[in-house]
Amino acid sequence: MSYLGQAALKNSELKLFNVTSSTSATHVLSWTAANEQSLFITINGVKQQEDAYSIAGVPTTITLTDALITTDKMEVVGVLDIGELTTVGDNSVSTSALGNTSVTTAKIGALAVTDAKIAALAVTDAKVATGIDAVKLADGTVTNTELQYINTVSSNVQTQINTKGVGDALLGSVQTFTAGQRGEVTALVSATSITIDLANSNNYSVTLDHNATFENPTNAVAGQSGSIFITQGSTGGTGSWAGNWDWAAGTAPTLTATTAAVDRIDYVVRSATSIQAVGTLNLS
Repeated sequence: MSYLGQAALKNSELKLFNVTSSTSATHVLSWTAANEQSLFITINGVKQQEDAYSIAGVPTTITLTDALITTDKMEVVGVLDIGELTTVGDNSVSTSALGNTSVTTAKIGALAVTDAKIAALAVTDAKVATGIDAVKLADGTVTNTELQYINTVSSNVQTQINTKGVGDALLGSVQTFTAGQRGEVTALVSATSITIDLANSNNYSVTLDHNATFENPTNAVAGQSGSIFITQGSTGGTGSWAGNWDWAAGTAPTLTATTAAVDRIDYVVRSATSIQAVGTLNLS
């Protein structure tokens, strides 16, 4: 039983070629015919049988068995690409020719879409799916939930942090801490000259094994305060203080000389050149 129904059609294109006032037997078409069966040739309205001509070459040249006479009119109708799939040329499909959702992820080759192929500002928030998750990110460290936090940012992030900080931890406001707050204790290295960088910490410690001069600190800013814990090492040492260190009655304390003894110097920066200090000695 023969097939009933519509067969799938491949893309085709009709071509037309007319010849008049010619006495030649050879005629070059403007295209390349797939085969003789793709051509319909008439001379003076009479269809020519396949043994009345032959074809060859690119583009196709028709060679008639008998040359035309000047009063003959030959018409050639060609069906282009019979039995072949038409290959779409580069840049021939416009955006308007693509149906909505016709280009899916599966149809895009891996790494085929590069930065250079994306027009400036072409990818908007509306075009990005909400389902981007850590698996789809390069390093996988950001979760989908974390990405969605950006959706709630309605203004400059710092502005929103400041707004959130009111009543929580905004630095420019009075705060009441309900949990312990602390600063690190930064260890100093014993030497004959010790210069404290007050930008590093508030509190410092040193195990003293030299007769040391505590030089004027760097990065002293009014209002900073803290403590220096001085422990006598196995060799031990004395302590003297440069001119920016201010003491009660202008006299610095004498450090405890006993091995392992601990003295504490508490300080408050009054200005860049004035650090007011007081010593508490031989703590145990």
